[in-house]
Amino acid sequence: SYGATPWGVNAACPCAEAPPIISRVKAAIVAVGTELLGTDRLHTNSLRLTASLRRYGIELVRKVVVADEEAAIASEIARLAAEVDLVLVGGGLGPTADDVTREAVARLLGRSLVVDEELVERMRRRFRAFGRTMPEVNRKQAETVEGATVLPNTRGIAPGQRLEVDGCHVVLLPGVPGELVAILEGSVEPWLAGLCGEDGGLEEHDVPHLDRRAQRGRREEIDHSGHLR
Repeated sequence: SYGATPWGVNAACPCAEAPPIISRVKAAIVAVGTELLGTDRLHTNSLRLTASLRRYGIELVRKVVVADEEAAIASEIARLAAEVDLVLVGGGLGPTADDVTREAVARLLGRSLVVDEELVERMRRRFRAFGRTMPEVNRKQAETVEGATVLPNTRGIAPGQRLEVDGCHVVLLPGVPGELVAILEGSVEPWLAGLCGEDGGLEEHDVPHLDRRAQRGRREEIDHSGHLR
């Protein structure tokens, strides 16, 4: 499911012309996949995700790889949601038993998974176009976390999803590189562009807990004389 992206690991990154990181908005990337914890897979998706963050002036502060374990995924997203303003999660949206990112986020939020029957029918039509019958196991890819914004997947089946966890924006993306890029370019980047201010960072009113971090930062800047530096 993972592989080299079109730009390659050593190729010039699309973020070459990115503006300086001047935003206080912080982000993290979570790569879901037990195979990524071995010795023969590189998470090249993170290069493309990093490029998008840089383009919009968002500071990437952490990249994490998590095994295909529901509890581990939920725990990592919860931890990061308390520390950053945006978490991009790649992987775990497939049809197999070990694709549990949806379940992890639903568990974390105490919400249900809802089957989008319209999406199921589109999936069936896609299979028929290739002369195949959709296996029932693929219905799982039409499950969305209750209340999530669905991000269309023009290159595959499982849609992306966008939601909030304790005031942090969390975006779920497929691990297949072509599908991740399609959703990133078609839905995530336009959304980021709409949220970005003139300085290339998210507007403060669009990041619910940014004010809390900003207040902590101001307290830390007070010198011994009681004045801000």
